[in-house]
Amino acid sequence: MNECFENGQELRVPITPVQAAGELVTNPQYMTRQFFKQADHPIMGKVTYPGLPFKMTESPGRAGRAPLLGEWNEEVYCHRLSLSKEELILLKEKGII
Repeated sequence: MNECFENGQELRVPITPVQAAGELVTNPQYMTRQFFKQADHPIMGKVTYPGLPFKMTESPGRAGRAPLLGEWNEEVYCHRLSLSKEELILLKEKGII
């Protein structure tokens, strides 16, 4: 497969290999670009995540894990929607969130 891909690149043919997930992590192009990142997950431990699909010098951005269910409830409900912590507890007790 690599030989076909490399020959296609030399001939400027739009070609790419289709790789399994395990092969992507060791792909030389992704490794050179440091595409995959390690992050600590509170349940699964250290996990490899894909990074951003592009890099910009002025606003580099960052990639990380998705929040666990309800992990950001206090941030959203109390800090952004201005509910009190008592209202948040009440919503939890009623099974609304």
